[in-house]
Amino acid sequence: MDQDAGATGGQAAGGSSGGGAGGGFSAGGSSEGCGKAITRPSPNTQQTMSVGGMSRTYLLDVPSSADNKTPLVLIFALHGANMTNTQVVGSFNFDTRSSGKAITVYPQGDDTASGARWTSNETNWMYLQSLMTDLESSYCVDTSKVFLTGFSMGGGFTMDTACQKTNMFRAYATVEGYGPGGVSAATKPVCANTSAKAPLLIIQGSTDTTVTPAMGQASLAFWTGKNGCSATTTTPMGAGFTSCMANQDCTSTFPVYYCTGTWQHTITSTAAGDVWAFFSSFK
Repeated sequence: MDQDAGATGGQAAGGSSGGGAGGGFSAGGSSEGCGKAITRPSPNTQQTMSVGGMSRTYLLDVPSSADNKTPLVLIFALHGANMTNTQVVGSFNFDTRSSGKAITVYPQGDDTASGARWTSNETNWMYLQSLMTDLESSYCVDTSKVFLTGFSMGGGFTMDTACQKTNMFRAYATVEGYGPGGVSAATKPVCANTSAKAPLLIIQGSTDTTVTPAMGQASLAFWTGKNGCSATTTTPMGAGFTSCMANQDCTSTFPVYYCTGTWQHTITSTAAGDVWAFFSSFK
């Protein structure tokens, strides 16, 4: 498998999960940005917004074909620990993978004394919710197709969001992620929200020594249990999957896919392609 060195790294340091179930996933429809004049900031220029009195930054990739008339998919893509959002843009590259059908936002995590983090707390969840609201008000988004993916610690945060803020996004995908429950629970995930169910894609490198296959398998067991899946697997339906198996008998709207290959702690083009294939399977 090919590796993108720019998205290699991201220590598996993680915060704890917290907060109650909640979020902003809508059953469907066009956002209020539809019909407005469109703006396309440079995807290489950090955008700034104030949330809770704090300045937060993000990169925004709006397809050149976007016209604010046709509702598009909106994907939040998170970096790993001690990384910046710029390091995962080229690896995920959902604009190209979606053929212009997706707007991608790359938020920057919270900066701490030990480096950039995605700490699973209300501050960061409020940031993503505020950013979602702002983008839906400015761009034509299909509100039933807003997704979250993350690499390494960003994947751990994605797992915690699926647990604690189940309805915030339509579906979730992790690349070399872990949890829910943070690194301390990586081989025995925990979730305070007992009713949590979430559509989830888990991508795990078989040679990853940072987020190990045992951690990936633990996350798989956790979510197949939550979603009522059986141990029987089959090749996923739909186009674009290259390394995935789907658990059977999951609650109808909560599929669990597990994708693996001989890569290390990185985002491969295969992994990113599988993330897009998963998100694009939701109609």
